[in-house]
Amino acid sequence: MKTRWTHRTIVLVLLAACRSEPTTPTELAPSPTSTAAGLAQHAVAAAGYSFQGIGDLASKSSPRLSADGQTVVGTINGRAVKWTAATGSVPLGALPGGDGTSVPFGISADGSVIVGSASSANGTEAFRWTASGGMMALGDLPGTGSFASHALGVSADGAIVVGQSSRLWPTARAFRWTASTGLAALGSFPGGDGFSAAHAITPDGQAIVGASHNAAGQEEAFRWTASTGLVPLGFFPGSGFTRALGVSADGAVVVGAGATNRGFEGFRWTVQDGMVGLGSLDPNDFASSASAVSADGKVLVGIGSGAADFNGEAFVWFPLARMLNLKQYLLNHGASAVQGWRLIEASSVSADGLTIVGSALDPQGKPMAWIATIQIEDTPAPPPGPDTTETLRPTAASVLSGTPVSGGVAQLQGSDDAYSRLQASGKNAMQVSITGKASKAQASELRFSVEAAATGSTTRQDIALFDFAAGAWVTLRQGIATTTDATVVTATTNQPGRFIEAGTLRVLARVTFVPSGGKRVVTSARIDQASWARVP
Repeated sequence: MKTRWTHRTIVLVLLAACRSEPTTPTELAPSPTSTAAGLAQHAVAAAGYSFQGIGDLASKSSPRLSADGQTVVGTINGRAVKWTAATGSVPLGALPGGDGTSVPFGISADGSVIVGSASSANGTEAFRWTASGGMMALGDLPGTGSFASHALGVSADGAIVVGQSSRLWPTARAFRWTASTGLAALGSFPGGDGFSAAHAITPDGQAIVGASHNAAGQEEAFRWTASTGLVPLGFFPGSGFTRALGVSADGAVVVGAGATNRGFEGFRWTVQDGMVGLGSLDPNDFASSASAVSADGKVLVGIGSGAADFNGEAFVWFPLARMLNLKQYLLNHGASAVQGWRLIEASSVSADGLTIVGSALDPQGKPMAWIATIQIEDTPAPPPGPDTTETLRPTAASVLSGTPVSGGVAQLQGSDDAYSRLQASGKNAMQVSITGKASKAQASELRFSVEAAATGSTTRQDIALFDFAAGAWVTLRQGIATTTDATVVTATTNQPGRFIEAGTLRVLARVTFVPSGGKRVVTSARIDQASWARVP
């Protein structure tokens, strides 16, 4: 089976660890949220924090954004379109002789040039679109296999296009296109089978990033320039798979994903630091991929957890704050329109890092594309003061099992009878994961306290902390839950620093309620407050 390697496919390969047929791109059909008033509100709030759904998503997708943050590309019913706040969705047309289907993958800085692949009389063919010239076929590399080329990236002025040809399958080739040269093979690593793919290009067209097979048969990320050729970027320790998906304006920062001993993980690569892992938003579902990077290399976006389509969580990354849940970041800064949405992926970011697009499930569970604006708040931490015992309040919470009834992380901040409630039937467990953040990684003792109650006189309450060194949950307490609010404190002095994640300083706790009732018995649980105490 031939595989079409696209920006969305990398997520499926890395996070689901499988190969798939070509996927359907973003559906940007008009939606109730794409009203004139909504668009006007987005324009007014562009300098601050905002969130807006911009159209229906039929299935798997990765919307792309122009560097100026004004134009989004995707598809409607399998046809490529471009979207702006002023025009809505505008179809891009089709290639002659095909069935009309097309997929856009790249967009120039001002949105005037769009590239992708479309059905043509030849097969699947790379295209370059402009308003004056329409959709122009770019051809394919010479070969004996099926005609199939895909344009995946384009320079800022639209003059240079990069992508992949599958005509020499199973050793597909990366290509570089200009009007004067046409499609030209980019090359591959010496000693390999010839496989390569170009996924992104710098605005000036001088550097290209992607992946190629090395002499050991491993797929390895590369950075290409005319003077250096393909330069391998390496792997995470003990692994043998990396792929570059995005690059900063000067080519100094490369982002993508690769295999690690913890699972597939997004990376940020520089000459000075090499390949640095970005971590994951959820240690229970460790999988991340960096999809794109701002011009200065300081803002990254992608999927921060989730191992399959529509099961991810979008992230934004800053040099000091590191990986943040994008939805929670927006909510924390007043973008209440995102409430009820599940942001699956952040797939593209503007050059200034202030506008992000991606895919999601809306509050009704319908696949949608979205656009958000943020401000970059990543100032250096103040000089450390005396290290004293600190209380860590929850910054995020997620239900792992059971049915959420009401409440969320906001209800866990204080002992105020504002509850986060769960319920389950029979002996099905109710489980919630709670996230906090310490100011330092050092600790002589770490305490976690939770004020909670559950129905049923024999409902068990378990408390576990996540050991980041071992990559596993450690159960610190098992006991019977009380039927009225009671505070339970668990403490550990056995290497407590292992429960604080290096770099991010995250702490994770898991509270589980295990009912003992019959099949028809419904058990409920409630949590009023949760917190940690880090003792230096």
